[in-house]
Amino acid sequence: LLPSGYLLFWMFRFAKTLSITVFPDGFLFFKPYLVQNRGISKGKAHKRYEFGCKVSVAATSRGGWFVGAMAVHNNPYDGHTLKDALEQVRPVARLPEHVFVDMGYRGHGYSGDVKIHVDKRRRGRTAKSLWRWMKRRAAIEPGIGHLKAEHRMDRNRLKGVAGDRINAILSAAGMNFHKLLEAAADFLHSIFFWLLSYQRTMTLKVNTM
Repeated sequence: LLPSGYLLFWMFRFAKTLSITVFPDGFLFFKPYLVQNRGISKGKAHKRYEFGCKVSVAATSRGGWFVGAMAVHNNPYDGHTLKDALEQVRPVARLPEHVFVDMGYRGHGYSGDVKIHVDKRRRGRTAKSLWRWMKRRAAIEPGIGHLKAEHRMDRNRLKGVAGDRINAILSAAGMNFHKLLEAAADFLHSIFFWLLSYQRTMTLKVNTM
């Protein structure tokens, strides 16, 4: 567990340095899904049973940075996990002003400074700007797909309840680090081409002189 704990320490320490920009608009998206090997009846027509423990993930409104990943057991109601999920986000960065969740969080009973917006099928009297953000909540779904396909969230190989929780956090941290590496590669790529163009310009000037 030493490498896992070491990685967790640096993940939270680095996330704190991004606390100013991690919530550019104060919006946060939540979505629960399943991992591991415990059977749960979801009531879906095409897939009556799914196997795993629930994992609640939180991502920023822009960039899709994961700032929370919490494995919960015994198949709790999604709305009852919201308070603990927000408490997990607090050490990583400041709490957002608005949180957008899917319809599984109806009746969550959360009372706090954060405004919870539950998705709905029709706009009704919802403000147009707020409705746009509510529809934006679906952007977390591709991120969950990447967590499962590329960051070992689809099958946990760590033991026990603690292993489920560690695997969820490490998967989210690994995806964040992957995004950071891509951003660093793009930055170095732009610097390289700028230096190359600058060198060609200086060579042309020397030749003309």
